[in-house]
Amino acid sequence: MGRERGRGAPAAHVVCSGDELALGRIANTNAAWLSRRLSDLGFDVRRHVVVPDHLEPLAAEIRAAARAARLVILSGGLGPTVDDLTREAAARAAGRRLVRSAAALAAIRRFFARRGRPMPENNARQADLPAGAVLLRNPVGTAPGFALAVGRAFVAALPGVPAELRPMFDSRVVPLLRRRFPRRPAVAATELDTIGLPESEVDRRLAGIASPDGNPRLSLMVRDAIVTARFFARGRTGAEARRVLRSALGPARRVLGAHVFGHDGMDVSDAVAALLLERRLTLSVAESCTGGLIGHLLTRVPGISAALVEDVVTYANEAKVKRLGVSAALIRRRGAVSAEVAAAMAEGSQRASGADASLAVTGIAGPGGGTAAKPVGLVYVAARFRGATTVREFRLPGDRAMVQARAARLALDHLRRRIMGG
Repeated sequence: MGRERGRGAPAAHVVCSGDELALGRIANTNAAWLSRRLSDLGFDVRRHVVVPDHLEPLAAEIRAAARAARLVILSGGLGPTVDDLTREAAARAAGRRLVRSAAALAAIRRFFARRGRPMPENNARQADLPAGAVLLRNPVGTAPGFALAVGRAFVAALPGVPAELRPMFDSRVVPLLRRRFPRRPAVAATELDTIGLPESEVDRRLAGIASPDGNPRLSLMVRDAIVTARFFARGRTGAEARRVLRSALGPARRVLGAHVFGHDGMDVSDAVAALLLERRLTLSVAESCTGGLIGHLLTRVPGISAALVEDVVTYANEAKVKRLGVSAALIRRRGAVSAEVAAAMAEGSQRASGADASLAVTGIAGPGGGTAAKPVGLVYVAARFRGATTVREFRLPGDRAMVQARAARLALDHLRRRIMGG
């Protein structure tokens, strides 16, 4: 199969097959995972493609990918049924016939024998590989993978089940890639997780520090009020790549300031939990429009029981009055969605729990319930800490789930800033 001679990052395509992907019945998590791993290995991932379970379109896509890229990863279509066509499509793209692999067939038979079950006859077709292909053993399931050359490209085929694909890629494919592409650039990457700034403002602040076409390369991702800035650096050596990365991270942290709460895909709940545990502080939470989401995010963190005293969902006005001691007259005068009621909820939560800090949120998540004065997406969050209560107002876009997710994280960030500021 030869070796990669170029000094730049080899181009890679990811081709996933399956009607369930093409029809949107399941999310294509394999493409995302493979792209991240390939990028970390020094490849330039240029394209993802999803192809339905049809032989000639899949074969045509494999041929096209092999012409455009030096590496092609195939995912899916290696099962035992008639709609599993990757073996045939890869063989057709390479101009080869299918040959039954005795080693692959023996491994499939052992798989069933270990489970005390007879092997269905159609599983034998999983041992049919393109002539001359390298067998990629599957330690988890029945579907072996394979690798072969298609023109100048190196093509590796893996099962579509993520629990099989991921260990096979790391244990079987990565060693082949290191031999096949020895001159890949060294890479270093990290992510800065920010909250409280729109994507456009993060982009503006980072202008001149990194860019989509520069080194380091910058990409921005948005999820639930969090904007993640990913910096990806290349160099001739690992040390050089790390130096390039460090040269951008310092300035990036300075211009983003306190909006940076974590790194490498953290949630703001992780940052708040770490802060509470590090400073040995306790917390109580009172939620209305978020319906317990803040507590859910915090309780995903191991060890949070040392900090989180309680989380109450006071959805009805009567619950705010009874559980938190909010004045019924205040709710009538200002409305349940107001800065004053949010503050009273936080104060009542701390009073009832005795926690060091308290957090409250009230708002209109929609799709109904909004007015001209108080539209859908209006949210108030209140934090009480060291004898002072602070309230922030947000007007959040999106559907009900988006408003709730953003409100929960912005509330946690308000608390984070209060604690860090003393």
